[in-house]
Amino acid sequence: MKVIFRFLKKISNDDSTLVKKELAFLLKDFCTSLEDDFIVELITNVMEGKNEFAKIPIFDVIVALQDHKSLSKLQEFIYTLISNLSTDECWRVRYIVADKIHEVIFILT
Repeated sequence: MKVIFRFLKKISNDDSTLVKKELAFLLKDFCTSLEDDFIVELITNVMEGKNEFAKIPIFDVIVALQDHKSLSKLQEFIYTLISNLSTDECWRVRYIVADKIHEVIFILT
C-alpha cells in the first residue's frame, strides 16, 4: 500500500492539468480508505494553482468524505476547502459549489 501512496503523492504534484484532474476524480472513489493527513496532502496538491478542471471534481471528494471514519478531524480542512472553492477566480469552480452545496450541509452544520 505504501507504494500506491508514494505514486499518488508523486502524481498529485504533477504540473499537468489532466493528471491532477484524473487524480481528483480517482480520489472520490477511495478517499474514505485513506489516512487524514494523506487526504489533506493530496487535495492540497491538486488544488494548487489555477487548475480549474482539477478543482471542479474536488467538490465530489468533499461529498464522499461524509463516510470517512475521521470526518470530525477533517472538518476544519473541509470548511477551508469549501471557502477556497467558493471564492475561486474561475466561475466554473464557483458554479459547482453553488450547484452542490446542498450535498455537504451535513459538514456545515
